[in-house]
Amino acid sequence: MQTKRKCTVLDVEMLEAGELPPSIENGSGEIVMLDSVSPSHMLRVGNLLWENRGTGLFAIGAQGVEYALVRHWISAGLLAATDPPPSAGKCERMVVVSGSVSQVTAGQIQWALKNGFEAVRVNPEAVLNGEDDRQKEVDRAIKAALEILENGRDPLIFSATGPDDPAVGRFNAAVKKTKTALDQANHRVGKTLGAILERVLRRTGVNRAVISGGDTSGHATRQLGIYALTALASTMPGAALFEAHSEQPDFQGLQLALKGGQMGTIDFFGWIKNGGGAAGRKG
Repeated sequence: MQTKRKCTVLDVEMLEAGELPPSIENGSGEIVMLDSVSPSHMLRVGNLLWENRGTGLFAIGAQGVEYALVRHWISAGLLAATDPPPSAGKCERMVVVSGSVSQVTAGQIQWALKNGFEAVRVNPEAVLNGEDDRQKEVDRAIKAALEILENGRDPLIFSATGPDDPAVGRFNAAVKKTKTALDQANHRVGKTLGAILERVLRRTGVNRAVISGGDTSGHATRQLGIYALTALASTMPGAALFEAHSEQPDFQGLQLALKGGQMGTIDFFGWIKNGGGAAGRKG
């Protein structure tokens, strides 16, 4: 445990039974941890959050907090139910950048390369060999991506295809050899991938992109000057297609999907290519 505060767990069995631990009933619990695996659980969690929203409540979570509250608000008549936004429509060209080494992303990359995307592999070791080598690798990847776009195809720029990719072992060996902290090395890879995406988009005017990998997403959005996102079309929870708002005119209105490594269907990149939404999945 990382705290000495009194913690209470409200598990899915309690949610199913509609039970509350005594510490929640009498308000003695300082920290309450909740989880859910079904829409009915989310509704119950949303109800608990909303009904106990008094002074001192601070909720920590990912998109699940919003999903739970919205489900409760709709059920309670506080918010009107709405249909999901439609597909944004298929785009002519798109760029994908991936810094993830998850098994989920590995499957997505394999699917994409069999369905019209073309690979641009970035050597992560070059990022650790000094600025000259890093810049040469950036220039090489940009040139390859531009050639793919000129030929009417979509570049998929990645540092590894998954956890079993030999590039992962070579990168870890280079991290050890250069005595670079692993978090700093990953930071450099993410920043490099972001720089490649920024220059490709700026030079081509392509207006739709996917960034795969949480750290990579953070580095890339900073380099694109993005400060806000507006939902454009749905896919699966936590990985919608957005319209970007940027301090840089070239990227204002960019259609962008950000996805964690473990997220998304196997055809996710194609789904975004088709514009998201139910129609985009079918496309």
